[in-house]
Amino acid sequence: MTSKPSRKSNCLGPRDPIPEMDLREFAKLMHEFFDLASEWIEGKTYYVRLIGPPFNSFVEGCRSIGVMAHDRGTLVSPHNIKQVLAKFKFDEAAFREAYNTFYGQSPQDSAPPKTTRPN
Repeated sequence: MTSKPSRKSNCLGPRDPIPEMDLREFAKLMHEFFDLASEWIEGKTYYVRLIGPPFNSFVEGCRSIGVMAHDRGTLVSPHNIKQVLAKFKFDEAAFREAYNTFYGQSPQDSAPPKTTRPN
């Protein structure tokens, strides 16, 4: 069973900019939807290393990237999120879909069409 993120977030539509995210929530989203491992550095709650398969950054061909929150805080900038997506070759549309699912919301463009009663 997965726990829900700590803060409520708006739904991301196809043309919405990627928002800032809490670092822990971002790492959890990347693990649950994109199968990336996270390596937290002791004493640096503002920093995480994301690692792709085969989950060993010393193996040739294994991709990894360090992600740091703003000013040693908790929020990851949209720029850093896009760097992670580019590093692992993930599509922004797939990220938006994962983001909406992670926060339990459906995209605005996927709402069923309104029906009108005939007169």
